[in-house]
Amino acid sequence: MRARMLRRATAFGELGSRAVLTRARSSAAANAEAPRFASEPWRTRPGLNRFHDRRDVDFVLFEVEGVASGADGAVDAEAHAGAVAVLDAAERFVADWGHVDPVLDQEPPTLTPAADTADGKAAVRVHPQTTALLRELCDRGFFQMSELGLPFPVQCAASFLLGCGFSSNPIGFAVLTRCAADLLEAHGTAALKKEYLGPMRAGQVFGTMALSEPQAGSSLAAIRTRARRSEIQEGGEAPLGPEWRIQGDKMWTSGAFHDVNREMRGGRRGPPGICG
Repeated sequence: MRARMLRRATAFGELGSRAVLTRARSSAAANAEAPRFASEPWRTRPGLNRFHDRRDVDFVLFEVEGVASGADGAVDAEAHAGAVAVLDAAERFVADWGHVDPVLDQEPPTLTPAADTADGKAAVRVHPQTTALLRELCDRGFFQMSELGLPFPVQCAASFLLGCGFSSNPIGFAVLTRCAADLLEAHGTAALKKEYLGPMRAGQVFGTMALSEPQAGSSLAAIRTRARRSEIQEGGEAPLGPEWRIQGDKMWTSGAFHDVNREMRGGRRGPPGICG
């Protein structure tokens, strides 16, 4: 089953019109550094760069986890190539878009006070390059990795390679959306799934998770927020299923009010932010 899923990964590039499945290595940079590290040749080997060591990633996936290997330990060459293609695509994305990271780091999201917005609600504006990067991430198929049926370790490895290249963390929008979509798929009503799950999996709508609290930090076991189901309103149940009243305090909710949804929805009407 795992091998069949990985064979499907060879079609990874078809999910985005501009996907490139060639290996993005740092050999040129390594050669330039060769004289400097002549006494430490391990520093200039292929696959080692300032973001990650690809050899470590491959070792964990293929030798420790046995991805692309059958029950008898034999390696499925086609499945192995599929997994490598996904990782290569992640490295290629970093190579193509890494120049954006210092820009986003120096120009972080800005808060627009409620008094300065048309709808009277405060908003967080992201840099235009954030939206461009996320759109490209979607076009290349990285939002659809779970839909491809890839083994979870391969998905995690690709996300790791992507995350290493961007200290400003725009990839966090995709990771949080994936987490929220997984929860929605596991626990949401049929109506909620119909409304949001498809667009979230496609990278058209973003989601987040309100976890951290003033007294608990990000410790899930220590949170105090509680949800209480609302009384059935006149006219029957709400369109998207049961409604809940949330009582508690939250902080550090990454991406909660950022305007990426307004830019990515392709004209669908909705307010800025995750709630859009």
